[in-house]
Amino acid sequence: MHGTKLANNSLVMLYTSENNVRTSTQVPNLSNMSASRAANSLKSKNLNITVEGTGTVKTQEPAAGISVEQGTVVKVILGE
Repeated sequence: MHGTKLANNSLVMLYTSENNVRTSTQVPNLSNMSASRAANSLKSKNLNITVEGTGTVKTQEPAAGISVEQGTVVKVILGE
């Protein structure tokens, strides 16, 4: 991605021609979590987060259960 902004302490995965081994993980279900709890859940799986809104997680992209590469940004939208 070009021009993507990440939060402090985000994980960035760099691949080189010598090290092109990509590791995948499943996106956890973040429904009804606070932003901080969702961030911690994603961080434990080496995933990043972007947050819109306030309250608890109402939607997320990619969806829970999808297999993605570590370092992927998961977008969450919060609501009351």
